[in-house]
Amino acid sequence: MNRLYEEVHMPFTEGTTLLHPERALLKWEDIRNRSDIGQICYLTRNTSSTRHTRHTFDHTSFSSERALELTERLNRAKGNAKDLQAQPRTCRSVAGA
Repeated sequence: MNRLYEEVHMPFTEGTTLLHPERALLKWEDIRNRSDIGQICYLTRNTSSTRHTRHTFDHTSFSSERALELTERLNRAKGNAKDLQAQPRTCRSVAGA
């Protein structure tokens, strides 16, 4: 089973809601690479596959507690960007990416 991904542009714009944190690939303004932060929502990796092992997860190990924590961290980063007018790299470190 392949994991679904959604590119999330950071910092969030006002009114943005993250419905599936486990799919999140964060794309930061002025930063070339994306951060696969959604992987935090899975407790174990599927190491039986030699292909793409770094991004292959055991989908049965999804953790709703981790998904909630990830959503809270991203919302905190959104608040910092808005309230402090922080630069993308600052928000990125607050979000834990």
